[in-house]
Amino acid sequence: MLGIKAGAWRSSAHFYLVAALIVATALLGGSSRPDAGALLLLRPVVVALLGGVLLIAGGADRAIARAPGIFLALFAATIAVQLIPLPPQIWLALPGHGLFAPSFDLAGPAAGWRPISLYPDLTLNALIALLPALVVILGYVRLNPAQRLSLLPWLVAIAAISAMLGLVQILGGGNSPAYLYRPTSQGLPVGLFANRNHQAVFLALALAPLSVWGLRGSGKVALPIRVALVVGGLLLFMPVIILTGSRSGLIMAFGVLLLLPWILRVSLKRRLGNTRSQIVTYAALAVVLLVVAVIGYMVSSDQATSISRLLDTNELRAEKRILAAPVMIQMLKDFFPVGLGYGAFEPVFRAYEPDALLTPTYFNRAHNDLLELAMSGGLFTIAVMLVFAGWFMHRCIVLVRSNERGLPAIYARMSAVVILGLILASITDYPVRTPLITAVFTLACMWLENGYRSSPKLLEGEG
Repeated sequence: MLGIKAGAWRSSAHFYLVAALIVATALLGGSSRPDAGALLLLRPVVVALLGGVLLIAGGADRAIARAPGIFLALFAATIAVQLIPLPPQIWLALPGHGLFAPSFDLAGPAAGWRPISLYPDLTLNALIALLPALVVILGYVRLNPAQRLSLLPWLVAIAAISAMLGLVQILGGGNSPAYLYRPTSQGLPVGLFANRNHQAVFLALALAPLSVWGLRGSGKVALPIRVALVVGGLLLFMPVIILTGSRSGLIMAFGVLLLLPWILRVSLKRRLGNTRSQIVTYAALAVVLLVVAVIGYMVSSDQATSISRLLDTNELRAEKRILAAPVMIQMLKDFFPVGLGYGAFEPVFRAYEPDALLTPTYFNRAHNDLLELAMSGGLFTIAVMLVFAGWFMHRCIVLVRSNERGLPAIYARMSAVVILGLILASITDYPVRTPLITAVFTLACMWLENGYRSSPKLLEGEG
């Protein structure tokens, strides 16, 4: 009996440690900048939570952690290898590194051995930035099945808070004290983030967890109340997404809404009975009509910034991320196969940036995170990304071929949509570089693998 109570206590402790990690990254991890002041508070908290996960013993389902853990270890290895010091002669012989030979000449004998990365301090920061993902993986495998599913409402609540904070920000104007970061997208509803695109993508993808929690989640909240909350959430999230002016966020939102029938994969009549089925059906129709009405009003009143930007092809062609693409491709070629170093894109890009691209603002990221990762880590990183893509595609194929309706399978389909959405968003931006979305991405990977491993029908679907 004591052993059972002790095991339950340890499992509960790990649940609250993972939940605390999600809350901490929500409050302090909405910026992707390595010099964000909030990191001075977040990183010690993450280390403390990691220590708690490691110190509190408990059974672990290693099978679920195997694939995500291997990917995290491989990705960490691509970063760590760039911190290995090399003698000057070898360092200068690396592809692309010869451009910085004058700095060695100026330093003389003091130059000494240098890590592979051109900016090792920024590369070390990138390695430390993986700690939230490690906490999620190590904590998740020590949870019982019910606790793994119970993490979903925390994400829904954080998304709702971020959306409401965004409304407070635009009501307060560009100098509103409700903005958590500087610099930020002032005058726009960025919520818990510093970047409007990150807020929009986060809220768009949160439509999937919101719907799963409201229509298929377990708990003490009655179904009509859950449906009302889903309706309220949609009517809250969609206007905020539109007001951010993010094209990717708007496209992502409609993509998620279109995939909801596949995610839920449920016969409402068979599960809920005729009366409740009608409640959900009418509520769904009401949501569609209300969302259309809200979008129509915002378009007519010229408040739908993201729709206007989506239709403005001239602005799209003039974007610096598109104009700079040939320069970044050249950087990839010059530093291949070793890479220029994680975190080193911005200072190295300045050495390549042509006069035609000079503007009053600087290009802090490639705005194509997949390309930036390839530039940063070279061949090793590209190989890891391809292996991850293979794992993800295999899991998605199994999910598509299966008719499994259990909660683990539903969570797996939801997670597949979230992961795919973040990958697609990373083609034009860098959302996963924020600690909050790093934690969400990792949790989605765990839910995906958990659904695959715990549903016999999913495994049978492979044949």
